[in-house]
Amino acid sequence: MAQLALPGFLLAGILIAGTLLSSWETLSWYLFLPEEASFGMSTLDISEAWTFIPVYIWVAPFLLTVLAFDFLRSRKKSDYYHAVPAKRSTLFFSYTAAIVSWLIATVFIAMALGGGLFAAVGVGANWSFAAILGLEFLAAMLFALAIALLAVTLSGTLFSTAVLINVFLWLPLLAAALFRRGVLSIVPTLPSSAVSFFGLDANITLFAVFRFVDFAEISSTLTDAAWTLLIALAVFAAASFFFVRRKSEMAGNSAPSNRMQTLYRISVALPPLLLVFSTVGLHWFFLAFAIGLTAPQFLFSPTMILPLIAAGVIALISMSAFELISTRTWRNLLKVPLSFAAALAVSCVFVFSIWAVATFEASFTPSADEIEKVRIVEPYDPYGFLTLPPDAWISDSEAGSQQGELRRVLNDFIENETYIRDQEVISLIADELAQRRVSRPPFVEAVDIFEVFFFDAVSFDAAERLVVEIHTHNGVTRQRVFSYGNRNWSASGLRINELGEALIKAATD
Repeated sequence: MAQLALPGFLLAGILIAGTLLSSWETLSWYLFLPEEASFGMSTLDISEAWTFIPVYIWVAPFLLTVLAFDFLRSRKKSDYYHAVPAKRSTLFFSYTAAIVSWLIATVFIAMALGGGLFAAVGVGANWSFAAILGLEFLAAMLFALAIALLAVTLSGTLFSTAVLINVFLWLPLLAAALFRRGVLSIVPTLPSSAVSFFGLDANITLFAVFRFVDFAEISSTLTDAAWTLLIALAVFAAASFFFVRRKSEMAGNSAPSNRMQTLYRISVALPPLLLVFSTVGLHWFFLAFAIGLTAPQFLFSPTMILPLIAAGVIALISMSAFELISTRTWRNLLKVPLSFAAALAVSCVFVFSIWAVATFEASFTPSADEIEKVRIVEPYDPYGFLTLPPDAWISDSEAGSQQGELRRVLNDFIENETYIRDQEVISLIADELAQRRVSRPPFVEAVDIFEVFFFDAVSFDAAERLVVEIHTHNGVTRQRVFSYGNRNWSASGLRINELGEALIKAATD
């Protein structure tokens, strides 16, 4: 605790000052805003008092861990600490406990001061949400700390530690996003919640803390916090294991062994390869094998090949730079080609896994006779922007119209968990499954890759969709997404399709 006093108090002072300023700014706006301009707000969003806490969570755990375990990067200090008459595990957990104490105490004080200002002026706040938010902050901090601990125990230089922290943070998230987007691009009727890459995606609260500030209604759930804590505990256990087995001679070296250094090189090369292979590579794979397009003038055209070459060049440069900076030995560059080949193999396996999962999901195409019943689960909202409950769907302009009738029908189906056995509805669903079994994956230029993987194309003519649970006579249950109409934002109207009309009839019958 004493060794971390200077950075601990410095970070705590910055956080507390920022929390007090943001809390007062929020209260000033709320208290002095004219009542007619308050839009009927009676409860403050308490997360607005804690806008600096997410920044602290993204800085403090990593900085404190690197400073606390700085002896692992010096051979002289490492020999001294290894000579201390205490178990390695005791040393590891002592430093970890000190870091956790600084983190929890600082965030607790900041939350108490920010919330205390709200209570002092007599303004009500959503305190139940505050308690949940505190738990999610805790989960995010412990996850960040676990990642930092694993990085410092597996490296002996500051540069390697920084690289490993970023690899552990972003590579699983990138792989999860690319995997989900790749599968969904091939199977358009699959809900996004049905696809996960070992759970290593944005439901980890560390990657969601910034959303608490502006979008409290789409904050992660307690289940996400529990999952984050579970992953953090597993990473803690791995970090403790590697710390206990770590040799003093590792200080000043990039990795504990040549094999681990090879894994580091491969990890550095994977981001550009996975990004391009999951777009251009998946598109090439689809054209070559799925629809039988074998025209070499297209498959091997510059549009298809140049992005792959560019990704390979970037990966080679990244690997060479990492190897040269981390080991400071030119001779080790001879190991890069073999590691690059391994990274290519991993990327190919990743793309094949996307195709395999998508093919499996697309094989669910029961006929109308094979479907026993269906149930409407919820409106499909993959990005969490729909905040209204189902009974608030109906706008004033739709009241008394066919659109309003459809929304009332859908609301009743969802609230009552009604099983629909209407043959017309089932036939339309079966036809849709057969027609949209496999879709051609998106192929975009490099400038559009970010948009394709994290956002759907923005259009003024957007489909309104539902998640439908399908039950077959064989006992198989799957969820798929179907459109019941298109909304034209410029015309402010909903055009109901055949499925929407069939659902109205089914409710009437």
